[in-house]
Amino acid sequence: MWIVVCLVDAGIGWIVTGKMEENRGSLMVDSFLTGLNEQRERKERESDSFWAGHSRFQISRRVLRYKGKSESLVLVYLYERASSISFYSTEAVLIEIKVQEEKIAERTGICVRAVSLAIISLEVDGCIKVSRHRDPLTKKIKTSVYVLLHSETREPLTSSPKNYGVCEENRDLPYITAPKETREKIVQMNPSGRQVYLAALFAASVRVATSFGIPRDEWKLESGLGRNAFDRGLKECTAKGLLSYRRYVLTLSDPATGAPSKRVRGRIEHENPKWEFDLDEVKAETWRAVVERLMQRRFVIGSNGWSNSARETFCPFCKEARSFRVHFGTAEHKCEFKCHACARYGRLGKLIQKLLGTTKMSEVKDILKEEINRSTTLAA
Repeated sequence: MWIVVCLVDAGIGWIVTGKMEENRGSLMVDSFLTGLNEQRERKERESDSFWAGHSRFQISRRVLRYKGKSESLVLVYLYERASSISFYSTEAVLIEIKVQEEKIAERTGICVRAVSLAIISLEVDGCIKVSRHRDPLTKKIKTSVYVLLHSETREPLTSSPKNYGVCEENRDLPYITAPKETREKIVQMNPSGRQVYLAALFAASVRVATSFGIPRDEWKLESGLGRNAFDRGLKECTAKGLLSYRRYVLTLSDPATGAPSKRVRGRIEHENPKWEFDLDEVKAETWRAVVERLMQRRFVIGSNGWSNSARETFCPFCKEARSFRVHFGTAEHKCEFKCHACARYGRLGKLIQKLLGTTKMSEVKDILKEEINRSTTLAA
């Protein structure tokens, strides 16, 4: 290493050149590569085990600043919607959430006035940007378009096709990874319980684990609540089966069952691939007849082979309307289903199994055979 020293009027200035600059540049590159590796390792760990089997979405950590009040409910709902929009987009575009305030009130369990005030608060705080569209006759707000903003840069978040991680992909760090049932659960809770649960989800997200050691004071500090409010919130979370806290170990449960999560992540597969007859040989009209009979509705098929989303179509898994679609199969495309809301998808055999309320795929075989026999008899 060599250094050039230069005298100036104000005193002695040091000009660092040569190998020192090379070392600094090398350190910056190493730091950048280390950051990328850590990010890749975190995503691999999160993909493999963290909330495995659950439909997940990400929420900016700034939701904790609202201490479980109306703003936090609205923000959780908007991030949940943004996740679905991002995942099913075909290219990276601005995430725009078009929704009426009445719909937000329905999904968050608070009144329309509380929603309006919460939206104004979030807008002032730089969490969202809102474009309000008014009815030309009544001048009342008909529908609004919401855009989530980066917590640091205040830039709009963009979509990432086939990737649920809105915050991760937009580098809006740190963030909370939450199971899809989170909104449904916190709607039913008091603000203190809501805040304690969100703080627990954040602690879990940092550690990429659903069971870990954490001092009570650290957890309380993250929640921003006082001792009494924190104790009330913890008691409510425990009573609802969302988590347990014993001997400084916090364990988050499956929100749907209240028990440790045992779900299997990813595509919904059949429990036994060996059938007496090949399901791939079942014709589209057979699948359609059985599914329509069990769901008690007719499906309108679009030009791409997928059914159109309709108001009266509810997903049998998450019960969300306008999100469930089916494809009855063609020579080029397998028969399958998918839901934009809960992100579940799979073959129609598994769907029929769910509709029948059975764990035995033999019952699915039986109902398909009945339909095939019925169709054959009518044709004869």
